[in-house]
Amino acid sequence: PVFVQVDYEAVPRAFEKTSYGARARRQLGDHVALGATYVEDELGAAPYQLKGLDAEIRLGANSRITTEYAESDGADSATFVSEDGGVSFTSVPTTGLEKGSAFKAAADLDVGEWFGRPDRFRLRGYVKDLDPGFFSNGNLTEQGTDKAGLQADWKITGADTVHLRRERAERTGVTPPGGEAETTISSAQWDRRKDRWGVGVELLENEARDDAGSLLRRSQLGAARFWSKLSEKLLARLERQETLGGPANDQTTLDLEYHVLRSLALTARGTDGSLGRSAEAGAVLAVGDGKVYATERAIDDRAGERTATVVGARAPIGPNSTVYSEYQWEDGNAGGRQVSLLGVQRQWEITPGFRLVAGGETADVTGGSLIRRRSAGTLSLSYSDDRGLTAVTRQQIRFESGTTPREQYLSLTQIDYHVNPSITLLGKFRYSRTRDRDSGVVEARLEERGVGVAYRPVTHDRFNALARYSRVLDRRPPSGAPLEEPESVLDVTALDTAYDVVRRVEWLSKLAWRTQEERLDGIPPVRSRTWLVIQRLNIEIWKQIAYGIEYRVLQQRDTDDRRQGWLTEVMWSLHENFRIGGGFNFTDFSDDAFATNNYSVTGWFLRVQGKY
Repeated sequence: PVFVQVDYEAVPRAFEKTSYGARARRQLGDHVALGATYVEDELGAAPYQLKGLDAEIRLGANSRITTEYAESDGADSATFVSEDGGVSFTSVPTTGLEKGSAFKAAADLDVGEWFGRPDRFRLRGYVKDLDPGFFSNGNLTEQGTDKAGLQADWKITGADTVHLRRERAERTGVTPPGGEAETTISSAQWDRRKDRWGVGVELLENEARDDAGSLLRRSQLGAARFWSKLSEKLLARLERQETLGGPANDQTTLDLEYHVLRSLALTARGTDGSLGRSAEAGAVLAVGDGKVYATERAIDDRAGERTATVVGARAPIGPNSTVYSEYQWEDGNAGGRQVSLLGVQRQWEITPGFRLVAGGETADVTGGSLIRRRSAGTLSLSYSDDRGLTAVTRQQIRFESGTTPREQYLSLTQIDYHVNPSITLLGKFRYSRTRDRDSGVVEARLEERGVGVAYRPVTHDRFNALARYSRVLDRRPPSGAPLEEPESVLDVTALDTAYDVVRRVEWLSKLAWRTQEERLDGIPPVRSRTWLVIQRLNIEIWKQIAYGIEYRVLQQRDTDDRRQGWLTEVMWSLHENFRIGGGFNFTDFSDDAFATNNYSVTGWFLRVQGKY
């Protein structure tokens, strides 16, 4: 036979770029498995590559330990930017310079299975570390974070379960000015779940700190809730919340949620509590890695009655940058006003150990004849090395225009130095000033200086100590009264110690000396001197259960005023580094040496403690 072969070559435009991936997994016996993943994507404006390894060790039918490590180069999805304040978004190419790695180790242990009662008691824990430049599907909110968590679930009956949880997250990527750089959540919860309804009780402590380590918020709450699935798409919740510690926030809430589509949800919510009443209805639409939301609110609280309409959006514009925008129209007893907000943050890794964060925000507030603009710029620089030095400084300046144009400057610097593994030197400086730009008058000023030394031996945990000195100058805005420009100066020296007397007995001590000077124009300064002494014994009475008894004395020498009393507490150590406790404070003053004690703290309390 005779064959004629013709070859023809062409480059089809549709296949100039390719995307492919592979996943391999190898089982080694019955208990060990190894896996590898590779993805190459050239379809975007810049190439994207993902490489990963993982391993799994099975300790039983329902128990396993897993580890994962991955590296990415480039961005796996488009980035969106808005030119109209968040109303619409358009896709823009990424820089192509994004690069990072991620690591995760987790354990999911069915402890009940080891004793012939599977699914009765489960213990879960994980550690996770994601670089700011690491991209993978669905990890946008976790970029630039270090996380760790522990959870225990005890199924008492088929419908009743007890949950204990402790989680900590630290952001290593971009942190907005005044944003939360570190959060900790601790909770204890009981749930009863049926097919279409459920009920639960929970105790919760939530704490957040900024990137300088300063406390932003801390709350302790108790809550009871009931939910019912009224239909396949409609869910109703009823919740009652009581404040156990921190700012008062008692409230009752009814919440309805209806899922129209997978990416679109409608919500309605009503709340009545100690801070006021509110009702709102809204919709949230997911758009890529960002979101667009709209809400209508009606509020009646201490600020009066008002209604508000809010439309906003938030989206990343790169691995280390975020842009956000919000519009708000408000109408209340004081009249109507409109607020428009636009902000952006950016982070740079200058050299190993040095990190620079810059952010800017501008807001326009319009109400009646008042047109006010607020703008702020923030610059933060941090440094850490392996010799024990950690330093953070953040500078912020704010401008406000309107009836009284103002300028506000804020500065925070904090330094920690580890002399050796057991001794740490601490230093802190905080300053803020508010000035009337027309008259040049300083309306308010706050200045805080502090030094300290901490002794925490690494070879044993029998004795720990913390000594601190702080000086705070507080000049508050004038109230318009004849005696204006009040100013106070506070000097506090404190020593906290902890000593393990014997194996089951711990002795805690706190000594604090405070001098306070109140200054008013035209009146001689008023000085006061106060001692605070606290002695406490923690006694382990049975396994993880301990009993604490505390005696407090607060004495003001100038007025010969002495207050004293007892505090008792029962504590339960759920973990080596975590315990919860509850008790009753028979005194009417706080253990905080800076507190003015102008209100009583007598009563029941819930305490959650953690160390790491």
